[in-house]
Amino acid sequence: MNTRYRQTSPITRPAKHKTLFVDVMLNDRFLFTMPYRYYPIFSINYDDILKKVYEKRPSLKTKPITLYID
Repeated sequence: MNTRYRQTSPITRPAKHKTLFVDVMLNDRFLFTMPYRYYPIFSINYDDILKKVYEKRPSLKTKPITLYID
């Protein structure tokens, strides 16, 4: 009896989220920390982080904020 072993591809697991913690500062004063979830296979888009901050706090749109990413 001739048996062939079929090659199987390694099991690939779905990519897991990773979390960045973004500190939002206004005029060198701490305002809040926001968790930002992302997939590590994609690059992190700075504009997307700003968009999430502005969704959470719309009053900051006209103010100069600084983001610190841990």
